[in-house]
Amino acid sequence: MKPLKLTPVLILFLSLLLTNLSYPQTGWVSINDYRSYYYLDGQFVNNNTIYLCGGFNGIAKSTDKGVSWVWKSNIVDTYNGFSDLQFFNEQNGVMCGEYIGVYKTSNAGDTWQKIYSTGDQSYVGSVSFINANTGFLLTKGQTKLLKTTDAGESWNEIYSFSSMTNKIFFINAETGFRNDYMGNNQSSQILKTTDGGASWTYSYSVPFDIKQFEKLNDGSILAMTYSAGLIKSTDFGSTWVTLLDANASAGNLSVINQNNFIVTHYGNKAKYTTDGGLTWSEKDLPANGNIFTNTSGDIIFSAGDFQRGLYKINNNWNQIEDVFKNSIRQNLTDIKIFDYNNFYIFADSNYVIKSTNGGVSLSKENWGASTAAVYFKDMNNGYAAIGKKICRTQNAGASWDTISNLSPYYQGQYFEISNMHFLTDNFAYLTIANSGMQWSSRQILFTTDGGYNWHSSGVSSYSSGSGTYYSSQSIVDFKMTSQSTGYYILAASTSSQFGQTTYSYELRKTSNGGNNWISLNTNINTQKIYHIDFINDNTGYASIDSNRFMKTIDGGATWILKNYLSSSPEQIYMIDEMNIYNVSVEKFYRTRNGGITWEVQNPGINMTSGYNKISFLNSDIGYIIGRDGTILKTTTGGTVLIGNNNSLTADKYFLSQNYPNPFNPETKIQFSIPKNGLVKIVVYDMLGREVKELVNEFKQQGSYNVSFNGASLSSGIYFYKLITDDFVETKKMILVK
Repeated sequence: MKPLKLTPVLILFLSLLLTNLSYPQTGWVSINDYRSYYYLDGQFVNNNTIYLCGGFNGIAKSTDKGVSWVWKSNIVDTYNGFSDLQFFNEQNGVMCGEYIGVYKTSNAGDTWQKIYSTGDQSYVGSVSFINANTGFLLTKGQTKLLKTTDAGESWNEIYSFSSMTNKIFFINAETGFRNDYMGNNQSSQILKTTDGGASWTYSYSVPFDIKQFEKLNDGSILAMTYSAGLIKSTDFGSTWVTLLDANASAGNLSVINQNNFIVTHYGNKAKYTTDGGLTWSEKDLPANGNIFTNTSGDIIFSAGDFQRGLYKINNNWNQIEDVFKNSIRQNLTDIKIFDYNNFYIFADSNYVIKSTNGGVSLSKENWGASTAAVYFKDMNNGYAAIGKKICRTQNAGASWDTISNLSPYYQGQYFEISNMHFLTDNFAYLTIANSGMQWSSRQILFTTDGGYNWHSSGVSSYSSGSGTYYSSQSIVDFKMTSQSTGYYILAASTSSQFGQTTYSYELRKTSNGGNNWISLNTNINTQKIYHIDFINDNTGYASIDSNRFMKTIDGGATWILKNYLSSSPEQIYMIDEMNIYNVSVEKFYRTRNGGITWEVQNPGINMTSGYNKISFLNSDIGYIIGRDGTILKTTTGGTVLIGNNNSLTADKYFLSQNYPNPFNPETKIQFSIPKNGLVKIVVYDMLGREVKELVNEFKQQGSYNVSFNGASLSSGIYFYKLITDDFVETKKMILVK
């Protein structure tokens, strides 16, 4: 075979291939090793290894006493978070959440198996395991006590409660405790069983519900209430004494040994004892939160409130170390992708995140420039709003020169510049916001001389109100596609003194640089237009009432219905005319054929509190950024490339172009079928000879992905054909070695 000449196209392809090799082809991958979630429960399984659970990312694990961490986020459903974790040794453990059930692991948290599923009347209230096989489960709603002796493979009902039980705790297979809410003045009581939960007797009355039970080495039982402190029993629940009076609703109890334990509570405080609770000392914490300890006294603190993060506290409490003080954990607001390797991510607190290798490594700099309004046309030349000034840098943010000053249209209490975007070296637009005590306004300005002078675009909104009356306007999805053409939605709401609120939406367009704006509502034949995006002056999409997804190719003069979406989008993002994202409050939806079919993507991010923006370099390489340092990357257009996936909707036959193409040695093919039937996908060479049969089976209606590996074939042109009873289509692909 002749040596292959490195043409520019081939060089581009090889660069893409090498980039793809850096990340597994599994949809979206986190490239920032930081999770700031508030951890609700944790356990040292030995003096070095600790597991934490909570938030929306499964568990956090450290094997060096909390110096470094890894996150195990491959849980099926983590949306509502885990609140209870129990490991029996370093390999085996269980974890549960109120709405997501109970899971177990036998490989140190690498994978998890669901062993109890919730239902409308069977939420998880509390779990208590004696060992890896035997455990008890309290369900909420129906309020039943279940038991397993085969590690959750089966559950048997032991008892049905008539009272509102909220906590169970077993010290062995026979002896256990439960906490019942009495309904009077927030009082509750502790009950005890000595026959495995079959019968219960009264033990003790407490003013508030029990948050946590713990057993000491001598058999004593500690119980921490939500608002009344810590109590102890030394006779298996026959009598109880109060050790500490403290509001522990925002904290937890952690036991180091028989005499040393810690209670964290409201007011960013921790109380600890070294004599079994006879005397207590108090220490300050960075925030309210939970403490987890080992038998050597090493302490990990998980901060809640607005100071989320992990801290290490030494034995003498004279140093509290922020584990992630150098991590990227800012609120990430915008991203500029320059090429396959280089991008800037802009964050709050005047930070910028840089990468020169596609996210393999990240650096953080503080520019001193507000990232609410920042734009870079290349890695060195950019613009930013610093206070009320528009500044320019020519050295990647090392220094900034002021090129103009902007003044408020009204002398209010608040002024902000945001959403700056340059279409050319000279033409750009931005948003300024003013607000006072009972009013706010927004103006869109533009420049034609590179930012030195700014003028009104004719686009503004104003909100005001007092008492029971309030009127509000919002500028939604403003975008200039060229210096002359632009679009936006003016969304308005009015609340009357009778408590009634009316809404209106108007899609507006300019063809003369903002001198005039016209309404397109009549053209699109609706009064409810929620979101839009345009890729050029003429081609764009809109989401309107009844979850309809519309397309125009003539600048809004006419519109075509493309599909009915599964939910109303919060953002439409066009990569190009065919590749579009619809981001809703629940999921990401992606189309590769202009809205004919959609696939559901789950990047593993909380849509309501974690997502900020999505951006793509091309149809396959893209990033999602968000709060708490969230940075996700895809090299597959967000698609999980698996052999069969009929969770994707399809209403027509479709065969995608393979990706990558050219390829070496593997490529992916997506296809859709609108009804059940026999499906074949066959690969042929240039002479029409069959090379490989990729699919030959009955499939349900839906969309699928299939892989083809040409490692055993020579370079050249090949064809792949989709064959069904009603449809046949062939496409070409190129193998380059």
